[in-house]
Amino acid sequence: MDPDQQLAAMIEKSDNLGVLRHIRAFKLRKPDLVLHHGTILLGQPDLLLKPVTDTTDQQRQQQQQQQRQQQSPSFLSSLTTIFSKINESERLATLEQLTIAALDTNSPSYASHSTTIAERTLTQIRDLVGKESVRYRNLLALCLERQENYTDALAIYNNLLADNPSNVHALRRKYTILRARQYIPYGEEGEIDDASAAANGGKETALTALIRVREAALTTANGMEIKEALNDYLERNGSDASAWVEMTKICAEVGDYSGAAYSGEEIVLSAPLNAEAHCALGDWYATVGGRENWKAARKHFAQSLELDPDNNLRALFGLVSVAESFLDDVEAAGGGRKKKKREVVNEEDVEMAKDLLKYGTDKLSAVYKGTPMGGLVEKVLGDMER
Repeated sequence: MDPDQQLAAMIEKSDNLGVLRHIRAFKLRKPDLVLHHGTILLGQPDLLLKPVTDTTDQQRQQQQQQQRQQQSPSFLSSLTTIFSKINESERLATLEQLTIAALDTNSPSYASHSTTIAERTLTQIRDLVGKESVRYRNLLALCLERQENYTDALAIYNNLLADNPSNVHALRRKYTILRARQYIPYGEEGEIDDASAAANGGKETALTALIRVREAALTTANGMEIKEALNDYLERNGSDASAWVEMTKICAEVGDYSGAAYSGEEIVLSAPLNAEAHCALGDWYATVGGRENWKAARKHFAQSLELDPDNNLRALFGLVSVAESFLDDVEAAGGGRKKKKREVVNEEDVEMAKDLLKYGTDKLSAVYKGTPMGGLVEKVLGDMER
């Protein structure tokens, strides 16, 4: 029986504890299931009620409570029996699941008051573990993020890191907040930044303002803080490939293509059979330039083509480009009249570049043959032939 069938069977049997344990074990994202089974398990269905806003809502809630009180004794006793079997550790784990699920749900039934649900469960967690608990402070910061109170959330994460610099969760969330702020051209109170609004005499659109702010962010002190936050995270969790992808993007935004290539190497180490990762790494080496980098680029373009030979035009064009650049550089160095010291060129590298150039041009010609772009591609490739 696969995990999905196991979950369906537990739901059918109303095994609330089993459902929650299964979701935790397989790291599933099922917030609505967690909210339903978690409140039943704890015997706290009132957690999911909307806060009372008027007398009509209050009357409706009173009717619902009366209906629950009139339920059969057998049902109420079963709830009491189930709850009595839950130890404090399991109860705490359930409350934590409920808090995160409330922040994550998009269900129309709960989304409008999900923050209130989270606050109710968070209060119970605080009573169990205390307000200085790392567990409680992590969840409190997540609730503040949901309320878009990033300043206070960041302060909590900084305090957690002061107590334990290796707190991976706090490191990750700190970077996420700083990075997200880069894309928001608004002030702390949600008002449009004066500089953005006044740019180009007020003619700048919101989209262009957003792009300009994002491009400028990493050149500021805040931008340095973003990169430092990610560096701190990678120092303690260097095997996280997604973090290296983020570092690649940051390096590219500030023009540090050597840094992007270094980050790309880490990505390839974690996913050696990923054709796109090899192709992207080839792009970074090609952008840095120089013979050694062109040789490294053609190696990764070739590996990308070997892994994905049928739908990989980017790697084909990249292979042709770096092979031509390598040969042009060799020819330019060989044609100089005032060389103080003759450069040593490996003839095998030159022949390899020529073979790869021919291979790439032949493949691209075959791909574009008979298409509207065929003539233009043939002309460009013809200029490259040697």
